[in-house]
Amino acid sequence: MGALTIEEFLARSHEEPVLDVRTPAEFLQGHLPGAVSIPLFTNDERAVIGTLYVQQGRKNAMKAGLDFIGPRMRSIVESAEQVARDGRVLVHCWRGGMRSGAVSWLLSFYGFEVHTLTGGYKSFRNLALREIAKPRRFVVVGGKTGAGKTKVLHQLCALGQPVIDLEYLAGHKGSAFGGLGQKDKTQEQFENDLCISLRSLDPLCETDGGIHSGSIAWIEDESRTIGKRSVPAQIMQSKQEATLLFLDVPLKQRVENLVREYGQFPVQDLANIISRLHKRLGGLDTAQALEALHAGDLERVCEIVLHYYDRAYDFELSKRSGPVIRVPVSSMDAAENASRLMQACKESVRTEAMT
Repeated sequence: MGALTIEEFLARSHEEPVLDVRTPAEFLQGHLPGAVSIPLFTNDERAVIGTLYVQQGRKNAMKAGLDFIGPRMRSIVESAEQVARDGRVLVHCWRGGMRSGAVSWLLSFYGFEVHTLTGGYKSFRNLALREIAKPRRFVVVGGKTGAGKTKVLHQLCALGQPVIDLEYLAGHKGSAFGGLGQKDKTQEQFENDLCISLRSLDPLCETDGGIHSGSIAWIEDESRTIGKRSVPAQIMQSKQEATLLFLDVPLKQRVENLVREYGQFPVQDLANIISRLHKRLGGLDTAQALEALHAGDLERVCEIVLHYYDRAYDFELSKRSGPVIRVPVSSMDAAENASRLMQACKESVRTEAMT
């Protein structure tokens, strides 16, 4: 049994399961990606212990904790056995204190090889915020709503390209309709997952302009918010300064793509979202979109809604500080469009080198 630094802990987490022994509420708020929740105390039990600590002191609080732990010691061991087939586990709590110490003692006594995290989850959060705050080099995949940017991004990833998928990490597809069929995340968890995704890129290296990622990663053009999640300021700045390759897809193809993607959802769900867009669309367009929706004319619904989204995207595009390169495409074939973007990226790099 021993304590590891956060870097050592993350390195071993690729091979050994991570047990988060904080309360279910703490875990839900944010956790290390891939960690398993095996709480030492319930939410209510931890509140009771905290109150006793303040009112009656440390010893009485510890005695109450022992009363809570006693009946579930066996279940903690059995839960650990289910995820740690080879008997090796990593354990952490909030600050690397009594909770992780108690569980690591129990598991070590039973026969596990246990390592704890110095500074606990708090040390990971500090690392995550530092990682996110580093400047990065991106190539931005742009295009108006319905252009198939996410599928192209996935295709680039399949081709071995370094990719940061913000929509996947945020659990949202970006537009007002983007929460349909998705599982929401907290802001904290979004940042945690983003940190690990950024760390999967090549190691950082120094350049004349400062510290940047050793490789250029592809990233989708997103607004400052993705659903309820906020894209960190440094990521936004790096995106704004990067080259944007604009997938110039005709309106007809975009409409057909959106109908395929969102036409599967219940009409009432779509109607509720359109109604919430009232202030953006205006009264007339909202009424016409709802009428078309209930008539089953999804193409017309998309055309009306895209009128607003296209104008909003053009406005955001005009504020970019980095170059914008339009890449005309005639189909929604993700593999073909990914190839077109890679070629455009190479040509852009060659042009930069010559200037």
